[in-house]
Amino acid sequence: MTTAAEAPRGFSPRVALQKVGTSLSNMVMPNIPALIAWGILAADHPLFPAVRDAIAARKVQL
Repeated sequence: MTTAAEAPRGFSPRVALQKVGTSLSNMVMPNIPALIAWGILAADHPLFPAVRDAIAARKVQL
């Protein structure tokens, strides 16, 4: 005699949605540090003049 209930077979919208969410989070979560760095480098804000100056100093005139 088993005490655990058998899971019904077939399509489950909840499981499908969880699989989609897992797939999306597996793509986005590893890239969060890159997105933060991109935001800092792209920011034209007075808090980051050193970053802006360092980027400007590295630009090479062709």
